[in-house]
Amino acid sequence: MLLASESFAVFPAVRFITTVLSDVIGRRETGKTTLAVYLARLSAHRAMFDPRNGIAGGAAALKVTSHAEFRHAAMPALRAGAINEVIYSPFDNDLDGAFLVFGVQIKKWVREQPGRALSVVIDESFLVKEELDRRAHPIKSAMRWCARDRVHFFLTCHRPGEVPTGVRAVSDYWLLFQCRQEQDLDVIAKRCGVNVANEVHTLKPYEFVIWDDTKAKLRRSSLKPADWHIDLHAPAAAATAGITIPLDSGNLWL
Repeated sequence: MLLASESFAVFPAVRFITTVLSDVIGRRETGKTTLAVYLARLSAHRAMFDPRNGIAGGAAALKVTSHAEFRHAAMPALRAGAINEVIYSPFDNDLDGAFLVFGVQIKKWVREQPGRALSVVIDESFLVKEELDRRAHPIKSAMRWCARDRVHFFLTCHRPGEVPTGVRAVSDYWLLFQCRQEQDLDVIAKRCGVNVANEVHTLKPYEFVIWDDTKAKLRRSSLKPADWHIDLHAPAAAATAGITIPLDSGNLWL
């Protein structure tokens, strides 16, 4: 596991909201969740909403399945520094209710600990699309209030249309993996340009490009699949004390 300093500066400052929001988009089994988790683990603290139960816990990552465990055990342990990562994989059928609890806790972190780094992963975000689209949802408040150089959000989905329009409009980066559906390519072409859509269509699995929506610019990743492809089913390793990874935009792209 990579452990970074409290400052998590992979991304530059943003235009629309006071955080960095990245949409990780592409077909199944192309590496979206893996990349999101890898990037999140560059931060000292991580909270992950994992509705399909695809990310393993471990020595530094506490995995929980109920509202009570997440609210009363996991997040207090993360705030206290006893663990580095919380993975919430709700087992009940009320996914919207679980996501509301998740959002409340992320908002609580931002309000009570504004100076502490946190990465937030929302995997398969289309499953909570309607909740993400709600203006009053606490996750929206967390996105608005958090410090831009401390808290970072990664949303994964299969298609750009699965990201609510309001969220997509304020996203800073689209991390685009292979897309083949004509409707999806049309959305990408309209937002990013025909050349970007053509390139996304021909990407191989585990290849991605970065659309910087803050500058309307395509960026090339300096990362190769071997750099970031971790085994999500293997237990997360314990953090190594004293390790500081110097992070800047050059670590992610050239």
